[in-house]
Amino acid sequence: TEVGTPESGRGDRRGTQDLGLLLLRLAVGALFVGHGLQNLFGWWGGSGVSEFGDYLADLGFRYADILAYVAASGQIAAGVLLVVGLFTPIAAAGALGYLVTATLAEVAQAHDEARLSAFLTDGHQYEVVLLCAVAAIILIGPGRYGLDAGRGWARRPFIGSFAALVLGIGAGVAIWVLLNGTNPLA
Repeated sequence: TEVGTPESGRGDRRGTQDLGLLLLRLAVGALFVGHGLQNLFGWWGGSGVSEFGDYLADLGFRYADILAYVAASGQIAAGVLLVVGLFTPIAAAGALGYLVTATLAEVAQAHDEARLSAFLTDGHQYEVVLLCAVAAIILIGPGRYGLDAGRGWARRPFIGSFAALVLGIGAGVAIWVLLNGTNPLA
């Protein structure tokens, strides 16, 4: 038998890891699709793109009308790609960028309302956990159950994962700085 084949006992034995990654991708992807549809069309009690744009403008974002369409559409696209496991590092980096910007907005809003000390007890834990879940998807890779299964990053993520992580964080911070420009802690 060849080294690395399942018969040799040293093969790619990941147990249920790939199933766990599929579950994680499906859950995060479905949340992003659902939230994007709420923001874009107002489905399931969502605000719709007009109110979402008004919310972004109230947070101090420039070009809030355009940003509302881009953000909601980006959520849907990232969510669909995560669900099917296609271009997973890029989809997860986009989702991470959205979450970084959203977290900065929530921190700024909490600070403005003099409740920054209660930030994590005001329901923002969900957003922080979701941010960590997306970062985990980037670092672990999508697993073998998805359209990316034949690509190297599906089972052996490394430098590309760190690059996608930096890209997602950088995009989120850049969106905040370029389109809002305020210090979320000031």
